Amino acid sequence: MEDIGGGLQRLAVKGRLLVQNERLYYKRYFDDFPCYPFTSTWTDTASSFAERVYVVQTTPKTIQRCLLMTTDPGELVLDITCGSGTTAYVAEEWGRRWITCDTSRVALTLAKQRLMTAVFDYYELAHPHEGVGSGFKYKAVPHITLKSIANNEPADQEVLYDQPFVDNSRARVTGPFTVEAVPAPVVKPLVEI
Repeated sequence: MEDIGGGLQRLAVKGRLLVQNERLYYKRYFDDFPCYPFTSTWTDTASSFAERVYVVQTTPKTIQRCLLMTTDPGELVLDITCGSGTTAYVAEEWGRRWITCDTSRVALTLAKQRLMTAVFDYYELAHPHEGVGSGFKYKAVPHITLKSIANNEPADQEVLYDQPFVDNSRARVTGPFTVEAVPAPVVKPLVEI
């Protein structure tokens, strides 16, 4: 069994112990782990109505968070109600392939305009010879824990998948895409059928 006293001494020497009301507490600093996991309450994704160009437009941050939780670079995202193209825009921004469709010519025109005029950051690839499917190079931060300090171990590294490294010498634009129209259904009288 490990020497508990030695671990407590290391914590005390590093100024990590507090005594309050005859109880011992661990002292944490913001720099120990400057990142926090997201919960099911996303209060930071709301945006003002003035930013919307389409009546039912979802905020890009909401789509981004969902996309980053569920897909990896190079994977395919399907949006069957295109609207103003927010999902396709965010998918393109984060290196995902996408398919989107809508029955409204207005929605398709808005999405097409948005995608054709967009400029995106170019993220450093994890393995450039393998393409975007290999993923990006991401920022990593130390995750200092009581255990790592007490046992005198190096801190674990936490990868921040929403913070890829940007290559500022390049920029990306939307890749080639097609817009196809499905003919409107025609209702025939019963006598013609």
